[in-house]
Amino acid sequence: MSNKKRTKNVLIVLFITIFYLVLNFPALTMGIQNFYMEIKPRKTGLQATYIFHFTIEKKIEVHQSITLVWPPGTTINPPLPEDPKEKNERLKQIIESMSIGLSPCSSCQGLPIIETDKQGFLKLTFNTHIELNPDIPGYKNIYVTVPDRCGFSNPKTAGTYTYKVATAPEPEYKTTTFDIVNSQTQTPQVTIEPPIYNANAQYKIEFEVGAGGWLGRGTGLIKIKFPEETKFQRPIPEIKPEHISINGKILGKAPNGTKNLINFTTPVEIPDNGKVTVIFDKKAGLINPNKIQQYQLEVATSIDTEWVKSKPYSIQRGVAILEVEPAKVNRIAQYKILFVLDNGKLNKGNGILIRFPKAVILPQKISSNCVLVNEKPVFAANFNSSTNEAVVFPDAEILIGESVEITFTKKCGIKNPKDPCQIKMEFKPQNYDSFEETQAIEIVAGKLEINEIKIEPPNAYALAKYQIKFLLGDNGGLKKEQNIYIIKLAEIIETKVEAKLEKLDNEIAEIIPTEIKIDKSSLIITCKTDIAPATSLILSLDNIANPSSNTYELSIKTDTEPELVSASYTILPPLPKAEINISGGKIGRAGWYTEPPIVGFSCSDPEAKIFIFWDGKENQIIEYSREMPLEAGQYIAKLHYYAENPYGKMPPKMKEFKIDTEKPIVIIDSPKEATSLTNTSNLLVSGRVTAMKTVIYGQDTMTIDKMVQVNGRQISVKETGEFQIELTLKNEKTQIIIEVQDEAGNSLFREFIVFYDPMPPKLIILTPHNNDCFLVPKITIQGTTEPEAQLLINGEIIFVEEDGSFATEILFPNLGKHNIVIEATDRAGNTTKQNIEIHIGYIIVLKIGETKATVNGTETVLDIPPYIKNGRTLVPFRFIGEVLKAQISYASDPLSGKVLNVAYYLKNELGIVYIKLILGSNIAIVNDKKVVLDVPPEIKNGRTFVPIRFVSENLGAQVEWEASTQTITIKYPKI
Repeated sequence: MSNKKRTKNVLIVLFITIFYLVLNFPALTMGIQNFYMEIKPRKTGLQATYIFHFTIEKKIEVHQSITLVWPPGTTINPPLPEDPKEKNERLKQIIESMSIGLSPCSSCQGLPIIETDKQGFLKLTFNTHIELNPDIPGYKNIYVTVPDRCGFSNPKTAGTYTYKVATAPEPEYKTTTFDIVNSQTQTPQVTIEPPIYNANAQYKIEFEVGAGGWLGRGTGLIKIKFPEETKFQRPIPEIKPEHISINGKILGKAPNGTKNLINFTTPVEIPDNGKVTVIFDKKAGLINPNKIQQYQLEVATSIDTEWVKSKPYSIQRGVAILEVEPAKVNRIAQYKILFVLDNGKLNKGNGILIRFPKAVILPQKISSNCVLVNEKPVFAANFNSSTNEAVVFPDAEILIGESVEITFTKKCGIKNPKDPCQIKMEFKPQNYDSFEETQAIEIVAGKLEINEIKIEPPNAYALAKYQIKFLLGDNGGLKKEQNIYIIKLAEIIETKVEAKLEKLDNEIAEIIPTEIKIDKSSLIITCKTDIAPATSLILSLDNIANPSSNTYELSIKTDTEPELVSASYTILPPLPKAEINISGGKIGRAGWYTEPPIVGFSCSDPEAKIFIFWDGKENQIIEYSREMPLEAGQYIAKLHYYAENPYGKMPPKMKEFKIDTEKPIVIIDSPKEATSLTNTSNLLVSGRVTAMKTVIYGQDTMTIDKMVQVNGRQISVKETGEFQIELTLKNEKTQIIIEVQDEAGNSLFREFIVFYDPMPPKLIILTPHNNDCFLVPKITIQGTTEPEAQLLINGEIIFVEEDGSFATEILFPNLGKHNIVIEATDRAGNTTKQNIEIHIGYIIVLKIGETKATVNGTETVLDIPPYIKNGRTLVPFRFIGEVLKAQISYASDPLSGKVLNVAYYLKNELGIVYIKLILGSNIAIVNDKKVVLDVPPEIKNGRTFVPIRFVSENLGAQVEWEASTQTITIKYPKI
């Protein structure tokens, strides 16, 4: 054979072998596949959210277990308590925080078991509350989420760690690895514009998070600690979010913090090792330190929690600063001068000379308590209103290079110039050679101005409430029927807009009657009463449709102040909108799903997070990851869902689901078997529909399905679930079909075949016969009946052979009459019954002087009654022997015919007894032994009498004497 042909034959054999193996051997079980971990954050020592992703090959039934395994070094915080009750509460909190796909786990399936094995692996085993069937779409690839609120924390040492998962059907652990890393924020770089002392400046802070420093969008926290000398113009929570940005995105909500510490959530996701650029614009109100030196701020995050100092940055000298508040004509104002002492130190008690502009009006007298130097009251202050000068004496020395802040509070009563102008102030510390000037500021006339614009919610396209606070000018009073114009407002919903104008007087709001007209994106507000000049007003508007995300300008003018005054406001990105997507499943009746659908979500903002919770339980919120089928079972549930991004979250929506994947459960009481016999033509079909648990909005409710049909006929069902109907059997064989339906349309069918048989079974008793007497207590009952009939003897079930024969033994422990009830019942319920009376032994009752006696209850008559002689009872010789079935014999004198002796010979299953008595002699022979009698036998009235006790007891009987009635009872055999 050629090599080519041989190779061909080998390949054919190999192919056939492989084909045979494929056909004749089951596929190797793959076990759990595609296992990987998702851990955030992955920094050492931090509490994290762990998501176990894996593919199952075998179905996990309800109540079967899943085991999740963490590597050595993983900890739980807080740890499990020692107290059993507290421990159970902690375990309950853990399991109810977990979820499988979209379904929150439940403690109803038992509390989880958490333990550490010998290698230090931390194992959590829990019973699943839902069936996970890989054959059902969506259930092959599953994920189990253990959120950070469960308290599991990463190991404290960086490294590559092994995680495991197993299930009850697939108990072999599947493993994967994940890197847990050290992480620290890199050194920040700070840029300030302008870097001038005490200036309102823009801050730019750049840094990189650590290797495990991932910050979630809208959840990750950035913290900045400014030097103590850095000031904020307003409380940190009042800083508008649009004045702080991260990587080009403005904040979604206002920051938090106190003094020099500010923190805020990032509006963008920051990956591991990601770069962060934080910008505070000037409107954020950061004021540079008032000392000329280098500074460092510190940065930390919610992940990289260790504070990291920035590179040093410098604050430089600038011109002396003058601040007047308010900088309006003819107002009592606060004056503040800020400069750096650069010509020697100023000792306590050394004065600083201040020159006010001539147009500024100083009061005749000013209290020194109203003057502060570096925020502390001065030691003394002298004023000269004629020269518009003041000398202040600080209460502490001031060193060279330190800043000096001199504040004349409003309590001083200093009044601004009457007319608009530009002013400067001069100052000269005692150790200076000449005066120095501050920067110039404008004192302006009081004109219409916008103080504040508040929008809630501030998101694009939302229906919002606008609150515009503005101030009329000094000459801007309004008369009745004069107008205020709001221009370039967002789109207005004409039919729904609600407006209200109020004036503020010492923070007390008073509504002003108005008439409001809408003209496209503008409002015309007509006053219905006079409004005084310099009045602070608040305009509140409801149901205004916000425009797209951007910064806009809003303008105001009035009939008395026609020049437009504008202010900017920022519309944040829109709230995300999540939509539910439902596919698959099978819809039954009345809106029920008889096969669970697959549920997923989409969102207008692809970076937004989607959250769900069931039945209003907001403490069991699950973050949506991917579409999953709903769990099987029988329930009505409300699925709440919403999307959230750093700029807010949408109002939760709700979708109600009615799921019923379970068929009704029915118990049929009659007929009892699928195939049965009956002996009556009227058949009662009865049963009960079992109450099934339906979980309605998280609460267990027992419900009964009441749609029952028997052979197509609808029958009523009681509140208890019971039902019945009587059928007439007309044929030897009848088919019965019972159908139970639930509201969803799930049906359960039960089929029965009933054979009608009215004939009773045969029953033949071979032994014993009626009134048989037995000397032993155990007797055998034999007979025949129909095969497969049920046989009862005295209520006990007796085995019947295939041919219908039966035999059994019954023990009767007592002497006397016994009734045997034998009952045969065929499969149709027909019964044949027989009663047989038997006797165990003999009970003989005699009375002295009476000829009547009873034997086993049957009365008999003696020729001569028993009598007593010398205290002993004598009875006719023949009577005792005949009753006990003994052979009786006697011997007579051949000449006289006189009886010389009598004898009893008793032979039965109890043995052999021979008794010989000699008339007139007190010697008797019992089984060849001589026995002395108390009273010899004798002849009386032609009858031979023998002592009853001697004869009875030696024959094996028991004799009882009742003296009061002179009754003798003989029981044989003796027990």
